[in-house]
Amino acid sequence: NKILLFNLIIICFCILNVYSQCNTLLNESFSSFDSAISGGWVTQRRSSPQGTGSWSQALLEEAAARTGARYTYAGVGYESAEVGTGSMISEWLITPAVTINTNSLLTLYRIGNCEPGFNDTLEIRIAYNDSTNVGSTSSSVGDFSTLIDIPSLS
Repeated sequence: NKILLFNLIIICFCILNVYSQCNTLLNESFSSFDSAISGGWVTQRRSSPQGTGSWSQALLEEAAARTGARYTYAGVGYESAEVGTGSMISEWLITPAVTINTNSLLTLYRIGNCEPGFNDTLEIRIAYNDSTNVGSTSSSVGDFSTLIDIPSLS
């Protein structure tokens, strides 16, 4: 199974841990975003219309990672879509494949600017195959049809 970290607006991650019955299945600190990508993480851009931004190493000067060096997190910003009415930010950060079960625990940390009027939304989705297919539009989800319910981040 692949776990998708799907972003609308500004979402940044410090550390991602996936545990299954006390065994760590995946631990990513994003101390090097390029290393994470070469280690199997995948980004998909479906923002419309596309802007200049995409997932990268540590974006926010005013934000620090939860642990480790200050800029050890992956981030994406509002520049991912052109600013304007009808713009939709849809930036996907997909984990390497991991096998999860009902006892699995996902831990992640979010950094973001939750300014009034900005719809910062995080969705966690699962694909039950070894897929990185997120569909072809800013509102599609491809093979990531299972949405994990998470509390509001506002």
